Amino acid sequence: HPPPLGGGSRKLLVLPGPCMLDDLLCVAELFTWEAVGGSLKDGVELRLATANKSDVEATVAAFDAFHVMYATSTEHAGLSEQLDLMVTIATQPLINRAVRNLLPIVQDPADKAM
Repeated sequence: HPPPLGGGSRKLLVLPGPCMLDDLLCVAELFTWEAVGGSLKDGVELRLATANKSDVEATVAAFDAFHVMYATSTEHAGLSEQLDLMVTIATQPLINRAVRNLLPIVQDPADKAM
């Protein structure tokens, strides 16, 4: 589970795995980080959640092909309406761009792991 939205944080720790972007709450965390001015270059610390080659490849592919319409919020019943509203207000293209902007940050440790 992701930590509460960290608007005052200087760093965002991301532990991506192949299914991370299926969860709309995780997507909201990534989008919010960028939306509140979080730096992708210096502010994101990324550690792959697995060393398994197929999982690493699937994680990179998930960031590369990400689209918010495939993320779900069903496991967060109390937040489901708020997360859906976030997508509506922020618009799909802005959320997609924010997540895909992390691809180089995900790709670097993935290349090193393989």
